[in-house]
Amino acid sequence: MWAVLALVLAFAFIVGGRAASAYGTTDFHCLWTAARMLIDGADPYDETAWSAAIGGPFVDPAGLLRSAPCPGRFGYPLTTALAFVPLAALPEGLAAYLWEALLILATVVGAILLWRAVDGPPRALATFLIVIIASEPFWLTTTTAQFGGVMVGLLGVLALATSRGREVSGGLATVALLLKPHVTWLVALVAVGRAFAQGSRRVIATVLIAATLPLGLSVAIRPSWIAEWIGELFSNRREMLPDQATAWALAQRLFGHERLGAVLILAVLALVAVVVRRAKLRSVAVLGLAAAGTLLVAPYAGSHDQLILALPWAIVFAEAMRATDRILLVGLLVCASLVPWVIDAYSVGTAPGEPAAWIAVAATTILLSFALARRRSVEPA
Repeated sequence: MWAVLALVLAFAFIVGGRAASAYGTTDFHCLWTAARMLIDGADPYDETAWSAAIGGPFVDPAGLLRSAPCPGRFGYPLTTALAFVPLAALPEGLAAYLWEALLILATVVGAILLWRAVDGPPRALATFLIVIIASEPFWLTTTTAQFGGVMVGLLGVLALATSRGREVSGGLATVALLLKPHVTWLVALVAVGRAFAQGSRRVIATVLIAATLPLGLSVAIRPSWIAEWIGELFSNRREMLPDQATAWALAQRLFGHERLGAVLILAVLALVAVVVRRAKLRSVAVLGLAAAGTLLVAPYAGSHDQLILALPWAIVFAEAMRATDRILLVGLLVCASLVPWVIDAYSVGTAPGEPAAWIAVAATTILLSFALARRRSVEPA
């Protein structure tokens, strides 16, 4: 298994390098440009300045001309741009290669930490890593240079800190996950809520300090950025919602109205509530539900964001190994591999856009609930 993993990782670095060579067509270009604008004293929420800084069109890895994947203005909080300033101080080509390497390595390290957090048997670690590396969200993260790998790394730190009582590292990871808040907000909320419930003063203090410093600096640099960012969310980003991997986009495509996405979400949540109603959930299990739940309800998310489902997949796989449960193993392969890849092929060949990818989130959430009910672990919620 380790030899197979080495080959898959080698191929991942080749694919990542190919994407980095055409960095102008990746999401990294958007993040690097926003940070570069801060260094130069420009405003990434100024549409005219943003358009000029982004530039394009660019040649993609296939040799085709494409525009940069960030129309309108910068779509993230200014704190996210601040985090990219060290990379923006480097030439973009070099920074793109470093970012790709970080994404892949963070995915591997994060998956190892997740496996330890769920007490997975060491003999199955290589298999679990292959499940993650072979998943569609990982490869889409690599080809688009999106955040997924870094999010898995941070989620691994948080999950292990939660299971081992490491308060400071858990608090830092909680704040860092908010680099991409629309797909991690519920995880952060659950982590902070757990800290309050348990009276973990070090976690609370760490979160407050770690969050206040970048937020204060960002406001000092650009006092109006929060209002400008919200304006971007309700304008250009709003127009992109029908093609996202969300319940709302899927409802729009199936039923003609995005508000019916609430029906899809509530149906999944109702089933989950029934299945886990008597289960005593470990803290890591609650984080797993939060990771799946964020993607379940998110109004804006891509299928590459589904790489944070690595935590639910780890919980399911570890339980399947402990109980020698073949049904859970089959369910894991269906949710982590078969469904995402089939939907991706369907989207490319038949229905452009990613709405159908939300099905993988719903399936994983339901599978996770059955795995948690199966174990009925002893640690109280």
